[in-house]
Amino acid sequence: MKPALRSKPTVSFLLQQIISFSISAAIVLFPAFLHVGSVQAQTYVVLHQFHGIDGKSPNGVFKDPSGNLCGTTLVGGTFGQGTIFRFNIKTGYGAVLYNFLGGEDGASPTGQLAWDSAGNLYGTTFLGGTYNFGTVYKLDAAGTHTVLHSFSGTNGDGRYPAGGVTLDRQGDVYGGTQEGGSLNLGTIFKVDTNGVVTTFHDFLGPEGANPKSNLLIDPVGNIYGVAPFGGIDNDNEGVIFKIDANGAGTALYSFFGMYQVFGLARDAAGNFFGTTTAQNPNTLYKFDRSGVLTELHFFYPERVGPFVPMIDSAGNIYGAAVEGGANGDGYLYKFDTTGTLTVIYSFPVAGPGAYMVRNANGDIYGTLLGYHKDNGVLFRITP
Repeated sequence: MKPALRSKPTVSFLLQQIISFSISAAIVLFPAFLHVGSVQAQTYVVLHQFHGIDGKSPNGVFKDPSGNLCGTTLVGGTFGQGTIFRFNIKTGYGAVLYNFLGGEDGASPTGQLAWDSAGNLYGTTFLGGTYNFGTVYKLDAAGTHTVLHSFSGTNGDGRYPAGGVTLDRQGDVYGGTQEGGSLNLGTIFKVDTNGVVTTFHDFLGPEGANPKSNLLIDPVGNIYGVAPFGGIDNDNEGVIFKIDANGAGTALYSFFGMYQVFGLARDAAGNFFGTTTAQNPNTLYKFDRSGVLTELHFFYPERVGPFVPMIDSAGNIYGAAVEGGANGDGYLYKFDTTGTLTVIYSFPVAGPGAYMVRNANGDIYGTLLGYHKDNGVLFRITP
């Protein structure tokens, strides 16, 4: 029997969740500020302060094929509808690659970014497009923005993509929508290399509902992610799901008593890691290849956020909490292979973005939604 599902959240509520959780083709240069090479001794360095015209409420950062930091801002920019930005770590300067107009080109970009072998960038917007239900887009190296698909929410199509995109080995683009599909429980969409868009999977409830996570793809084409609702024999509190190469969905694990948020990472051995939120406590968990879920750490009384964990080559896990720490505004932590959690840095203001990156030297880059007139900042932490 399909589990009873919660009532459909409103657009404003969904967008508010993204804000609270995070994140024309004319190029606008960031103002000059700190040169990265001159501040290596610092523990916490603000690399850039967003000013609104170059974006507001950054969702986090990713590394492009050249090693630059790239990301999106939920709002702000020339037209107030969000931006795509790039920051060069070596030179200390950045640029706005694209300002969303808020019409058919999309509005409120969020979620994971991905690049193909030619250097084209792919992502999603939560709103905008022909039907104002969001878009999946491509931005080429010359700064030309192309809408690959405007979501309609009809005839099995999805609407409101939130988790961004990922590419398989063939260069096909995959992502998820929170709503749409035959039961309005969300979809997994696919854009092939010819630009043809299809609904790859239609969520029905037992295998998950209303996904908003990043997606992981293994070498044989299986897709993994988390959904905050749906599941089998539980209280509709979410799943870790698998969508096989033929589009068939399975719940690998159904949560009970804890809400799964959108963050899933996988180590070299194929184990999954993520966080859950409940009234108390929040947890950091491991889901191993044999199907066993282990709660690695309980966060109490602080809350963790919807962060995609980072795992280094030694198996240490890095993540963030949105409360607690020395300032009460959250902290960056390391959970090592002995089971010890260490606070690396207490944030000066609340609102770390969902996506952070770590380089070979251990430096961690990310964003804060608040700070600098609530526009947000791009930071580096050297543990």
